[in-house]
Amino acid sequence: MFTRKLLGAPNMATTGTTKGARQFHPRHFILRANAAPEILAKWSNNLQALCEDTRLGIPAIVASNPRNHVTTDASVGLSVGVTAFSKWPEELGLAAMRDFALTRQFAEIASKEWRAAGLRKGYMYMADLATEPRWQRMEGAFGEDADLTSRMIQEIIVGFQGKNLGTQSVAMTTKHFPGGGPQVDGQDSHLGMDYPINKS
Repeated sequence: MFTRKLLGAPNMATTGTTKGARQFHPRHFILRANAAPEILAKWSNNLQALCEDTRLGIPAIVASNPRNHVTTDASVGLSVGVTAFSKWPEELGLAAMRDFALTRQFAEIASKEWRAAGLRKGYMYMADLATEPRWQRMEGAFGEDADLTSRMIQEIIVGFQGKNLGTQSVAMTTKHFPGGGPQVDGQDSHLGMDYPINKS
């Protein structure tokens, strides 16, 4: 998806959910569909029933990228785009408010929406620092200030997860690995170095 190179082996994306869950036994799904919350909840409930009906009955975890921001960008790995979930400023907008209580409130409200739709894991938010204006993922960062970014991430994680993971949590995977933000000339570490980038 990022390097546009062929995979070395087939993957589950070529099968349907039922066949995949029964034949390949995955229990972790990244949902990129932008459907109504009611449809997401029905799909998630059907997926859980399917998983419970297998030999070990291990439930599935359904993960997503952000779904609660005012955006027109539906770039893979950044956002699902405009959804039926509550709408809040994107990360730069949240950071610009410098209102940590409101940031926590945002995350708590979004967490309730996610859980109601069957989404229990978030691949979000980025702790990367926006230090290179040519970097395509600027909108997914909280700016260039490390202290502000750290505080924003803290409020969002506690808002989504709670202070401890439990039944009322949406588990969070903060992105990305150390040093994974903007690279030389604004390139992104997700892309292979031979990936063509417009340097104009």
